[in-house]
Amino acid sequence: MTQEQQFDSQILIQQRTHEIKNLIRRTAYNLIEIGHKLHEVKQLLGHGHFGHWLKTEFNWSVATATKMMQASEQFKNVDFTNLNFAPSAIYLLAAPSIPPQARTEALAKARQGQPITYSLAKQIVRCHKSRTQSSESEQLPVATSQPPLSFKLSPILNPRVDRDFFEQYLAREWLRTQREKQYFSLILCVIDNFSMTQQELPKAQIETLFQIVSQGISKSLNRPTDVWSDYQPGQFLILLSNTSSKGVKQIAKIIYANINLQYRQLFDSQESGIPSPRVSLKMSSSVPSPEITLNEVLASLLTSSQESLT
Repeated sequence: MTQEQQFDSQILIQQRTHEIKNLIRRTAYNLIEIGHKLHEVKQLLGHGHFGHWLKTEFNWSVATATKMMQASEQFKNVDFTNLNFAPSAIYLLAAPSIPPQARTEALAKARQGQPITYSLAKQIVRCHKSRTQSSESEQLPVATSQPPLSFKLSPILNPRVDRDFFEQYLAREWLRTQREKQYFSLILCVIDNFSMTQQELPKAQIETLFQIVSQGISKSLNRPTDVWSDYQPGQFLILLSNTSSKGVKQIAKIIYANINLQYRQLFDSQESGIPSPRVSLKMSSSVPSPEITLNEVLASLLTSSQESLT
């Protein structure tokens, strides 16, 4: 290649680089616009028709559309014209479980000219989730009649998500595991003495009890695809990624042990007035069959006899 050809190639590379960056910016802008329009159509179609319309017109799943609508909601006032955001980073940052501060930091970096890749967005989210968890641990409520506890629950990355996000994730994983013939695995963690604690304990002590159970569950889950949420009063539903029945039972034992460990570390050395949580766990693990629906699996889990580890 001659020197002139090398120069022409460099010019072309620079031009294509600029064009690709513009296309990325346009993709982010279009993603938000699509989300707005999807939300509008969903409202117009009414309950029960949105999924069929998505499948017929675009061959999209409800989960795919939900991610776009979440992005349009979280970034509705953002002008992406001069911002370099990867679409995957937008999806990640728009999830309901992501701290708002993570989105704020990502936008600030983008406005300073920094490209927001998926890896960078994930790093920002990890940092803010860790700070949030640490802050929540330090503010753990205790009974007002007791002196402040010197022990702090250890900060961890919390796989706890809100109910709406959990149900969307649950539906998506059901379809994915059915398609890929993988295990769809659930653990339902039940506080057996929940009714008693509601009647006899002050609100602050009930919140402390819930924090103990929450930390015990979160410390037992190490994979980023394992998530859990409050499901019903005194009950927590945990979704495990592709885990056999044997693996589910092992994780259930770890959850039980961690909940009791959290309680002992907090209260063994002082009188708390808070009863130890009596926890039972129900487990389910199978490869989804087309003949069975997700609602049937959940109903079976909720009504089955408890397999207690107490």
